[in-house]
Amino acid sequence: MLTPDQEKIIQLLLEQETLLHQLYTTFSHSPQYNKPLWQKLAKEEATQEKWLQQLTEASQQGIATFDENKITAPSLQAIQQSLKQAIRQAETGELDERRALIQAASFQRAVIENDIFSSFSDISPAAEKALEQLKKQPLGHLQQVEALYALLILSAEE
Repeated sequence: MLTPDQEKIIQLLLEQETLLHQLYTTFSHSPQYNKPLWQKLAKEEATQEKWLQQLTEASQQGIATFDENKITAPSLQAIQQSLKQAIRQAETGELDERRALIQAASFQRAVIENDIFSSFSDISPAAEKALEQLKKQPLGHLQQVEALYALLILSAEE
Protein backbone atom coordinates (compact mmCIF):
# COMPACT_ATOMS: atom_id res chain seq x y z
CA MET A 1 0.00 0.00 0.00
CA LEU A 2 1.11 3.52 -0.71
CA THR A 3 1.02 6.59 1.50
CA PRO A 4 -0.47 9.81 0.10
CA ASP A 5 3.07 11.24 -0.30
CA GLN A 6 4.17 8.16 -2.24
CA GLU A 7 1.06 8.39 -4.43
CA LYS A 8 1.92 12.04 -5.21
CA ILE A 9 5.52 11.20 -6.07
CA ILE A 10 4.52 8.33 -8.30
CA GLN A 11 1.96 10.51 -10.08
CA LEU A 12 4.67 13.10 -10.69
CA LEU A 13 7.02 10.39 -11.98
CA LEU A 14 4.35 9.21 -14.41
CA GLU A 15 3.78 12.79 -15.57
CA GLN A 16 7.54 13.21 -16.02
CA GLU A 17 7.66 10.17 -18.32
CA THR A 18 4.71 11.60 -20.28
CA LEU A 19 6.48 14.94 -20.63
CA LEU A 20 9.73 13.30 -21.76
CA HIS A 21 7.76 11.35 -24.36
CA GLN A 22 6.06 14.56 -25.50
CA LEU A 23 9.36 16.44 -25.68
CA TYR A 24 11.09 13.74 -27.72
CA THR A 25 8.06 13.41 -30.00
CA THR A 26 8.14 17.17 -30.58
CA PHE A 27 11.85 16.97 -31.40
CA SER A 28 11.17 14.12 -33.84
CA HIS A 29 8.77 16.33 -35.83
CA SER A 30 11.41 18.97 -36.52
CA PRO A 31 13.03 18.55 -39.95
CA GLN A 32 16.36 19.80 -38.62
CA TYR A 33 16.63 17.10 -35.94
CA ASN A 34 17.76 13.47 -36.11
CA LYS A 35 14.28 11.99 -36.47
CA PRO A 36 15.17 8.29 -35.87
CA LEU A 37 16.90 9.03 -32.56
CA TRP A 38 14.07 11.16 -31.21
CA GLN A 39 11.41 8.69 -32.35
CA LYS A 40 13.29 5.85 -30.64
CA LEU A 41 13.67 7.81 -27.40
CA ALA A 42 10.00 8.86 -27.46
CA LYS A 43 8.90 5.26 -27.95
CA GLU A 44 11.10 4.07 -25.09
CA GLU A 45 9.78 6.80 -22.78
CA ALA A 46 6.23 5.67 -23.55
CA THR A 47 7.25 2.11 -22.68
CA GLN A 48 8.86 3.29 -19.45
CA GLU A 49 5.66 5.07 -18.53
CA LYS A 50 3.64 1.86 -19.04
CA TRP A 51 6.08 -0.15 -16.92
CA LEU A 52 6.06 2.52 -14.23
CA GLN A 53 2.25 2.38 -14.24
CA GLN A 54 2.37 -1.40 -13.78
CA LEU A 55 4.85 -1.05 -10.90
CA THR A 56 2.56 1.58 -9.37
CA GLU A 57 -0.43 -0.74 -9.57
CA ALA A 58 1.60 -3.54 -8.00
CA SER A 59 2.59 -1.18 -5.17
CA GLN A 60 -1.01 -0.09 -4.65
CA GLN A 61 -2.03 -3.75 -4.37
CA GLY A 62 0.78 -4.55 -1.94
CA ILE A 63 2.53 -6.82 -4.46
CA ALA A 64 5.54 -4.50 -4.66
CA THR A 65 7.07 -1.94 -2.35
CA PHE A 66 7.81 1.68 -3.25
CA ASP A 67 10.34 3.66 -1.22
CA GLU A 68 10.75 7.18 -2.52
CA ASN A 69 14.27 7.43 -1.02
CA LYS A 70 15.63 10.84 -1.99
CA ILE A 71 12.88 11.65 -4.53
CA THR A 72 10.81 14.64 -3.44
CA ALA A 73 7.70 16.17 -4.93
CA PRO A 74 9.25 19.68 -5.16
CA SER A 75 12.28 18.38 -7.09
CA LEU A 76 10.02 16.50 -9.52
CA GLN A 77 7.83 19.57 -9.94
CA ALA A 78 10.91 21.67 -10.78
CA ILE A 79 11.97 19.12 -13.40
CA GLN A 80 8.47 19.16 -14.85
CA GLN A 81 8.49 22.94 -15.15
CA SER A 82 11.77 22.71 -17.06
CA LEU A 83 10.33 19.98 -19.29
CA LYS A 84 7.25 22.06 -20.05
CA GLN A 85 9.42 25.04 -20.92
CA ALA A 86 11.57 22.89 -23.21
CA ILE A 87 8.43 21.55 -24.93
CA ARG A 88 7.19 25.11 -25.51
CA GLN A 89 10.59 26.11 -26.90
CA ALA A 90 10.68 23.04 -29.15
CA GLU A 91 7.17 23.73 -30.44
CA THR A 92 8.09 27.31 -31.33
CA GLY A 93 11.40 26.36 -32.92
CA GLU A 94 13.52 28.12 -30.31
CA LEU A 95 15.78 25.10 -29.77
CA ASP A 96 18.30 23.99 -32.34
CA GLU A 97 19.33 20.34 -32.15
CA ARG A 98 22.41 21.07 -30.05
CA ARG A 99 20.34 22.79 -27.40
CA ALA A 100 17.72 20.03 -27.65
CA LEU A 101 20.44 17.44 -26.99
CA ILE A 102 21.75 19.44 -24.03
CA GLN A 103 18.22 19.62 -22.61
CA ALA A 104 17.64 15.89 -23.15
CA ALA A 105 20.96 15.03 -21.49
CA SER A 106 20.04 17.19 -18.51
CA PHE A 107 16.67 15.48 -18.10
CA GLN A 108 18.18 12.00 -18.43
CA ARG A 109 20.80 12.88 -15.79
CA ALA A 110 17.97 13.92 -13.46
CA VAL A 111 16.28 10.55 -13.99
CA ILE A 112 19.59 8.78 -13.30
CA GLU A 113 20.31 10.87 -10.19
CA ASN A 114 16.85 10.25 -8.77
CA ASP A 115 17.34 6.52 -9.45
CA ILE A 116 13.58 6.28 -9.87
CA PHE A 117 13.29 2.63 -10.74
CA SER A 118 15.39 1.48 -7.78
CA SER A 119 12.60 2.75 -5.55
CA PHE A 120 10.55 -0.37 -6.30
CA SER A 121 11.31 -3.65 -4.55
CA ASP A 122 9.77 -6.91 -3.37
CA ILE A 123 8.51 -7.76 -6.85
CA SER A 124 8.23 -11.00 -8.78
CA PRO A 125 11.27 -12.42 -10.63
CA ALA A 126 9.62 -11.65 -13.99
CA ALA A 127 8.96 -8.06 -12.96
CA GLU A 128 12.52 -7.82 -11.65
CA LYS A 129 13.86 -8.46 -15.17
CA ALA A 130 11.71 -5.66 -16.58
CA LEU A 131 12.83 -3.43 -13.73
CA GLU A 132 16.49 -4.09 -14.55
CA GLN A 133 15.84 -2.97 -18.13
CA LEU A 134 14.11 0.15 -16.84
CA LYS A 135 17.11 0.97 -14.66
CA LYS A 136 19.44 0.73 -17.68
CA GLN A 137 17.41 2.79 -20.16
CA PRO A 138 18.09 6.31 -18.83
CA LEU A 139 21.85 5.73 -19.05
CA GLY A 140 21.41 4.33 -22.57
CA HIS A 141 19.39 7.40 -23.53
CA LEU A 142 22.03 9.69 -22.10
CA GLN A 143 24.78 7.89 -24.02
CA GLN A 144 22.85 8.12 -27.30
CA VAL A 145 22.18 11.82 -26.79
CA GLU A 146 25.81 12.52 -25.89
CA ALA A 147 27.05 10.55 -28.92
CA LEU A 148 24.89 12.57 -31.30
CA TYR A 149 25.97 15.79 -29.62
CA ALA A 150 29.63 14.83 -30.10
CA LEU A 151 28.95 14.12 -33.78
CA LEU A 152 27.29 17.51 -34.21
CA ILE A 153 30.24 19.27 -32.58
CA LEU A 154 32.73 17.38 -34.75
CA SER A 155 30.82 18.11 -37.96
CA ALA A 156 30.58 21.81 -37.03
CA GLU A 157 34.35 21.98 -36.58
CA GLU A 158 35.06 20.54 -40.04
